[in-house]
Amino acid sequence: MTFTRATNALGGTWGANPIVFTGSNTKLNSLDTTDASTVAMAAQWTATHQMVNAAANIPPALANIAFGKAGASLDNQYEFNFGASSYNNGYLGFTDNLGTSGVFMNGSTGAIPVYSLGNGLTGIHSLHLTFAQPGTYNLSISMTLSGTNYAFGIQFIIL
Repeated sequence: MTFTRATNALGGTWGANPIVFTGSNTKLNSLDTTDASTVAMAAQWTATHQMVNAAANIPPALANIAFGKAGASLDNQYEFNFGASSYNNGYLGFTDNLGTSGVFMNGSTGAIPVYSLGNGLTGIHSLHLTFAQPGTYNLSISMTLSGTNYAFGIQFIIL
């Protein structure tokens, strides 16, 4: 992922979100493999906490909630399925930015701060995030396909 200011993430036609959590390979990892206690804590967290609920029987409004653990040496790993289509202009950014005009100081119109996920997003991908502090973070994965924009808003509840 690289930080950029996306000039093509706003406006246009919006389609129904195609992204879903898989529920597989969603886990907490230690970034410091030399610290046995951090490695053990991450493994225990993964074993005792359901970080996402990918079941079909939960209300759709709750299908975008993910849990995680804060810590500079902790990697929260989430797995997503983009489906069979190949999406371009993939971005990860704060959800609020998708509701703005994108006019930022020293930026062009429609330029919002994001992390670029690249092009050709299809199938299953993992997203690795480290949260410095506990809290609630509203992030979105946005992308385009044939002139239509798509966004998957995620509410991360970080303990």
